[in-house]
Amino acid sequence: MKKMFTLCLLALCFTHISARIVNDTITLDLNQPTFPTVFNCQTSGAWEFTYDDSGDYLYFTSQGMNFYHLPSLQSYGGYAWEGFTVSNSRDNNLSYSNDADYQFNCMAQGGVDSVGAPFLLGYYSEYYAGMSNESPLQIIFDTVVTPISFYACNTVWAYKSVIEDGQFSNAFAAGDSLTVVIRGLDEDYEVIPGNEVHFDLADYRSENSADWSVNTQWELVNLASLGKVSGLTIRIFTTDKDPSMGFANTPLYIAMDKVKYHRERELDTTSFEPLEMDCQVYPNPFVDYIRINLNNSSAYTIYNQVGQVVLSGQLQTGENIIETSHLSNGIYLLKCGNETIKIVK
Repeated sequence: MKKMFTLCLLALCFTHISARIVNDTITLDLNQPTFPTVFNCQTSGAWEFTYDDSGDYLYFTSQGMNFYHLPSLQSYGGYAWEGFTVSNSRDNNLSYSNDADYQFNCMAQGGVDSVGAPFLLGYYSEYYAGMSNESPLQIIFDTVVTPISFYACNTVWAYKSVIEDGQFSNAFAAGDSLTVVIRGLDEDYEVIPGNEVHFDLADYRSENSADWSVNTQWELVNLASLGKVSGLTIRIFTTDKDPSMGFANTPLYIAMDKVKYHRERELDTTSFEPLEMDCQVYPNPFVDYIRINLNNSSAYTIYNQVGQVVLSGQLQTGENIIETSHLSNGIYLLKCGNETIKIVK
């Protein structure tokens, strides 16, 4: 399931008789999320709902980006998670006795803006990826966009596992690497073949040990080569694996911040009056219901993939809840006022 919280664009209308395309540049700001409206973090640095497997937070949303969170819905009593969460930990201490105590810490001691600033924390679970045939690290955009970049940094646990032996991991030696692979998703959220971006959190592949590197600070990852996408899928690979099972010994974590993308929008210039539209839809993908927040009352219609009306009615200003449990899984179009939004069950 993919939960999207859709923010409809601001449309400004002028007296010019032709339409023009405006290219907005949008950057992730975890201090101003959409869903939830604030990230409350615990003393460990972790977002308070990191281990929430109720399904209420299958995604969290900020600046038109929807981040997978615990897609397996299995925290095993608050001991496991995968996908993305948020942390504001400023701790990069390497002396904890329990490796898991490092998992919410970032070598840069906080986000790009400052020490203690919130940042994304991603855990690539090989188990989930193998069971579901998809990465738990996925970012779904509200519309088709052109990704620009993001910043990446090692977590403390991954860094410590590279430079010295851990409880389950082996210190890196010649030939080893810890690599992040980013690929685009099309409008059906399938992986786009061809282009992919690689970023090394640790690279010991050179024959000259003086060229070996391990990341300790925020580094820019350029995504421009991916072109237009509806989402991003991220996988992390290590050469340090269990020889019998084939699973990674290195903890497959990444810290991320300032995800940036271009979004095109059309300025409709056929009206003299400025028109502001604000329609917020979540969760998206949905299961039993969708919530729609409106600035102004409006009629709505939901169409299936063959154009049949499956739901319609009137929405009031503020929050509205629409029951959808009877709908089949698939892609639908929600028309609300002048807005048409793709929603997924």
